[in-house]
Amino acid sequence: MKKCIIQILLLIFPMLNFAQKLDIPKQSVYQVRDKMEIQTLNGKWKFKYVENKNIPSSLAGFTEVSFDDSSWEYITVPSNWETEGFKTPQYGADIVEAWGLYRTTFKANPAWSNKHVILRFDGVLFGYEVYVNGHYAGKWGSSFNPCQFDITPFIYFDRPNVLAVKVTTRTMGWRFDLNDCWALAGIFRDVELFSVPDLHLKDVTFVSQLKGNECATLTFKVDVGTFETTISDRQYRAQILFYDKVGHQLFSSSQPIKLQDNHQSLQFTCELEHPHLWTAETPYLYRMEVRIVNNKNEVVQQVYENVGVREVIVKDGILMVNNTPVLLRGTCHNEIDPIRGRALTDTDRQNQLKMMKAANVNFIRTAHYPFHPNFHKMCDEMGFYVCCEVPFGYGDSNLYKAEFTTELCTRAEATLTRDKNHPSIIMWTIGNENPYTEVVEKVVQYVKLKDPTRPRALPMAGHYFMENRERLSDNLDIYAFHYQSPQAVVKIADLKEKPVITTEYSHSLGLAFDVLESQFDTILSRKNIAGGAVWCWSDQALLRNRTVDDFMRDSVVMGVWIDSLRYLDSFKDKGTDGIVYADGYPQEDYWQLRKVYSPVIVRERDINVRKGEQMINFTVENRFNFISLVGYHCNWSVRNLSKELCRGTVDLKAQAQQIENIPLQITLPTEIENDDCMLYLSVTDYRGMPVYEKSVSLLVNNQKTDYTNLLSRVPDQKRFKVRKTSTTLSVEGENYLFTVDREGQITIQDGNKRKLVDSPLYLRVGRKPSINIENFLMRKKVFGWNPYILEPEVMDFKCMEEKDKVSAILYCKWLRVDKVDEYVEGKVCFSVSKSGLVSVDYDLKPYHATGTLWECGLTLTLHPSVETFRWLGNGPYTSTPGKTVYNERDIWALHKDDIHFIGNRGEVDVAVLLDNENTGIGFIGSASDLAVEKIGDAIYMTDNAIVSSYGTKLSQPVVNNKADKVDNMRGKFTLLVMGKDGNVLLTPVFSPYQEVLPNRHFLKSYGH
Repeated sequence: MKKCIIQILLLIFPMLNFAQKLDIPKQSVYQVRDKMEIQTLNGKWKFKYVENKNIPSSLAGFTEVSFDDSSWEYITVPSNWETEGFKTPQYGADIVEAWGLYRTTFKANPAWSNKHVILRFDGVLFGYEVYVNGHYAGKWGSSFNPCQFDITPFIYFDRPNVLAVKVTTRTMGWRFDLNDCWALAGIFRDVELFSVPDLHLKDVTFVSQLKGNECATLTFKVDVGTFETTISDRQYRAQILFYDKVGHQLFSSSQPIKLQDNHQSLQFTCELEHPHLWTAETPYLYRMEVRIVNNKNEVVQQVYENVGVREVIVKDGILMVNNTPVLLRGTCHNEIDPIRGRALTDTDRQNQLKMMKAANVNFIRTAHYPFHPNFHKMCDEMGFYVCCEVPFGYGDSNLYKAEFTTELCTRAEATLTRDKNHPSIIMWTIGNENPYTEVVEKVVQYVKLKDPTRPRALPMAGHYFMENRERLSDNLDIYAFHYQSPQAVVKIADLKEKPVITTEYSHSLGLAFDVLESQFDTILSRKNIAGGAVWCWSDQALLRNRTVDDFMRDSVVMGVWIDSLRYLDSFKDKGTDGIVYADGYPQEDYWQLRKVYSPVIVRERDINVRKGEQMINFTVENRFNFISLVGYHCNWSVRNLSKELCRGTVDLKAQAQQIENIPLQITLPTEIENDDCMLYLSVTDYRGMPVYEKSVSLLVNNQKTDYTNLLSRVPDQKRFKVRKTSTTLSVEGENYLFTVDREGQITIQDGNKRKLVDSPLYLRVGRKPSINIENFLMRKKVFGWNPYILEPEVMDFKCMEEKDKVSAILYCKWLRVDKVDEYVEGKVCFSVSKSGLVSVDYDLKPYHATGTLWECGLTLTLHPSVETFRWLGNGPYTSTPGKTVYNERDIWALHKDDIHFIGNRGEVDVAVLLDNENTGIGFIGSASDLAVEKIGDAIYMTDNAIVSSYGTKLSQPVVNNKADKVDNMRGKFTLLVMGKDGNVLLTPVFSPYQEVLPNRHFLKSYGH
């Protein structure tokens, strides 16, 4: 034991020595956050914007009380210059040298006349100087950290005070506050006043250490001090009071204050039996009150905070909270709003966190800076694990210069001082994707010295981490890296050296999120892979105005159009990496994350059943780390298509990390339409909020429903009139007219000769240009075909007539337009039966082809009057390899003007595309990939033979159908005319037809 203590001291002493050598400013007054004790200075201030290296001489005296600011404009504080219209927004490392001059007046609270008045700025981009009544009060240069100024010598109590602030985009460390996001400037967080007595609280630190889980040692470190005067011994005492959430006092203690050099550190400890432990699943908060009282027991100063009893440790290479391994289902997050910039409101934060809760997120990385203090308070209350980041982003070249050590340690000091008592913060990360230098290591050491109770990590670019892992010091407790393959993550985890957290993974550029499912499976595969944070929660966009001409010229949407004039500007593809849009509206990626991150999982995909009364079983997995599913409910129903057969509710009770078997008593009738039955499950939490949904196929007599068997049920029509020529085949029945000609033109009409299909025999070889496809093209990684819908060149045309059907066989070639000598060629057969069904069978192959076939299959254009798409299959969102888990089998419907309309739908058995009179085209496949897209005013329908993944910004598609590797592409499907005068074969599947209205949240957006 003595040897161990000596080794620890040897490690600590060098860190103490280096820390003592640094001139790091520390707060002299503990933060006061009680609203009743604060005077806000938020509001309208006078403002002057100067875009220049120097401030004009005419403005040099703006700090003086007598300065005339009557000609200045007003600006809202907090806000950003850009969102208030004073400056053009810039992105990334590009921000001009500029100044923002602020002035306001305020009246000081007369009750503070015998106290010290403290002025606090919670956040200013980028650096600033403060003047009160013409007197210089101080300066600060870390944008996302607060700074407090004692303005007592300069303040008036008998007349208004003038506060002037000079904000600049240039400070010593200004580049550290730039990242891959909008570079906004200004006073963007609260400006507040509060007062403290001469003898005051300088700092308060709360730490809890568990003894098992039945007892906790609570430690309260209280620093007190005075500004100038000396107090007599035993005149004052420091008190600690500790309460549970319903106000019962659990602990109280006091100690006399005996100052030395105007300062004293006091420590209180207590043993708390049977504590309510804080976790993200059980966010129980105690109330801590810290007081200074005089000899009459009168309160001189008092602060209170809500704190959580919990302990974070690394044991055997595993990250543990309260002695239990935790699974971090995380997201990176930025503080930005399209209208308010970085000046978010508490309502904004509350709404974001509620959406995260609903998406089953339990871990947030504050990328790449500490957030507003109220954010962390909300995380404490709502239950989130937080990785709080010491802020330095860009400015890598400065990390090799010793003179920046103090600057960065100052940022660490400010970050930890403000946030160290939040139970939600379970780890500190230092910077983002920076080189590991001696300067950085010293910051790591400083963070460890300041707070040894939490683990530390350096988030690194994946390749850099792999090259430098062995250099990392033992002061880092966690391996944190970005965008590595599942194989690479497993390789590092299997070293069993430290916990692994992928602090960025599954980059969601546009709708490219197809590695999420496989990478989260990797996280689940190892206990020492603690989890990860997807990039990113929301798009980083600003609301801008554009002209109609700009709107019309956009061929590929790099942002989101609210209407023809207003645009959510993400700086092309730079900021379009959220799973929700900038305004908070969920993308389909949000729903994918919600399903992948669900803490409740049903494992079965199908269950064998028989007709009649029976017992069936399914299993529920509880992935929570701490809580059981007691209070959770599983609502279930058995349906035959849209007809409900039986339903019920089951109370769940699986313990944490356990599996529960659920028996259900059901009865299936003897007559079941198409023998198609599904078990629909919906799990809700104790508040009744939805958590998870699953559809499970019930296989009657162990047989999956094959809808192609329906074709034999259709009777022959009395009329079957065939016209054949060397260039045309025409078939007319009682309610349809089908025509195909030598040019590859397909026409299908109903019995009233109304055209439903009038289309060349198109071939889809790709997708609508999206932001991710454009990104691939720019990086020359993956090439698609452009245009991606090709017209046919028919090389041969034959007609064949048999007993029950007539066929047209076309040998076609589809030439690539953007490259010569590349094409797809093959045979397409249209067969029309006497029952009026049109069967389509094709067998195609690429020749001399290069690039990626994002999707490929025969495509037909429907008449513009056709406006709704209903299908029985997986939905409601697009289905591509790697993006499937968020879809469930059911009957779905979309309007062609819906923002979610475009895309491939998976495992489609049947579909109907109808006009507003429910006349149109029916489709019968066999677990087909069926894609739809609105081009102009018409729906293009594609039976996809192959479908590629989206890929991500930083990785190739999970499934990449490269044209030179693709062999034969085959497909088979059947079309029929639907309507009151058409075929009714599919009517029982989709009836009753409900009105389908489009979701038009945006006019248009990337990916749609």
